[in-house]
Amino acid sequence: MNTLKPVIGGAVALVLLIIVLFWTGVISTGGREADKARSAKTPAVERGQPKDWDAPARNAKRKRPARPQAAAPAYLQAHLGKQGVTRNIEDAADPELLLAYGLMSSVRGFAAAPKDNSWDEARLVDAKGAVVHRWKVHPFVAEGRSVAAVRVLPNGNLLVVQPGLGLAVLAWDSSVVWKAEGDYRPDAAVDASGRVYALLAERRELDERGGITDQTLVVFSADGKEEQRLAVADAFAAEAEWQQRVHKLRGAPKPGKKNKKKRKKPRKKYPQVFDVATVEVVSAPDPGGRWKAGDALLAMRHGYVAIVSLEAKKSVWAWGMDGKLRDTRGATMAGGQIVVLENPEHQPARTELWGIDPAAGEVRWKYEPTPEDALLARSRGLVQAIGEDRLLIVQSDAGRFLEVDREGRVVWEYFAGEEFRKQLVPVRGERVLGPSLSAVREKLKPVAAPGEPPPD
Repeated sequence: MNTLKPVIGGAVALVLLIIVLFWTGVISTGGREADKARSAKTPAVERGQPKDWDAPARNAKRKRPARPQAAAPAYLQAHLGKQGVTRNIEDAADPELLLAYGLMSSVRGFAAAPKDNSWDEARLVDAKGAVVHRWKVHPFVAEGRSVAAVRVLPNGNLLVVQPGLGLAVLAWDSSVVWKAEGDYRPDAAVDASGRVYALLAERRELDERGGITDQTLVVFSADGKEEQRLAVADAFAAEAEWQQRVHKLRGAPKPGKKNKKKRKKPRKKYPQVFDVATVEVVSAPDPGGRWKAGDALLAMRHGYVAIVSLEAKKSVWAWGMDGKLRDTRGATMAGGQIVVLENPEHQPARTELWGIDPAAGEVRWKYEPTPEDALLARSRGLVQAIGEDRLLIVQSDAGRFLEVDREGRVVWEYFAGEEFRKQLVPVRGERVLGPSLSAVREKLKPVAAPGEPPPD
């Protein structure tokens, strides 16, 4: 037996040596140099790398190959390749129309903008789709960040919101008039005097388990001074439905009940309870006395619209919490009614407009687009009242603006038409109306050269 021990030890050593040689590739491949040579001759696709491996210098620093960019979702495929004005009914469309919008270039994978920074701007287009003015948007960073909201002020200046950075007012020459830093949400509103209503995301501590991510409505004067502030959670503090929603999102038991079920995954420490999609300034008081001019109309993505009073610091009108609304993308006031941009289904095939009678709390009419219109604001959108009988719908994901009349006829349609890696670049914008339109028209007038008469 003792004579076998050296033999067994030698066999074990030989096996270990063979394993090491196989591991290093000396036996099976003829050495590392041969393996590298064969790898250099092998096409990239056969080695499992993506076909668009066209930037070896950039990707050399990465541990893994970059993923190929996914194609646009199916509901946006029909809009690829469209650009400019695609519908314009001459007897119905407004020839004096001006549209201001910004490109949301840092959402849904668009952080890498073109080298010429052509997305780092807000645009002003006329009824024919021609760009008549551009603002360079760089109040916080030089380039490559999204413009999530664009509003033209009564004096012709431009309000822009860059999520996570702040909001700023730009002059006609793109210089910064004033700005406010902070995690402002992707919408803001302006009243007739130039005051700005913005939404600021803030964390609120409630107990030792954490709190919620609240949104605070902040009002700035025309020169950028903060005037008022109202936390949305405080505006709904007296409503039992919202208290139940807070308990549900935080994973806490309802008051008076024990939470018997144990969740596999813990709830977020700071869940977002009030997901406000859009804000609009109420311009006229309610005949019934429920709201005043200067209050704020809020549209919330989880199916809720409400008007809050900054003076009373509470909600003065609300609708939709009982399941009447499901997925609200925007709201506006038109002709004494509140119009909401609504996705009525869990997997919506189309987005609709609903006209709500605030006194009766009932839906008086619906605009249901035809399949040819292919209107679906699945992730973001806006609706704006144009007078008493027209509405502008912003299908942000498609870079699309539609103006519809009371009969549901599309009288004007415009596509920004920016594409990047087979995806449409989202937009946010508005029709320029009222004093803002007059101020912009004045700025667009040509300036006479010295010694020449002023142009007509």
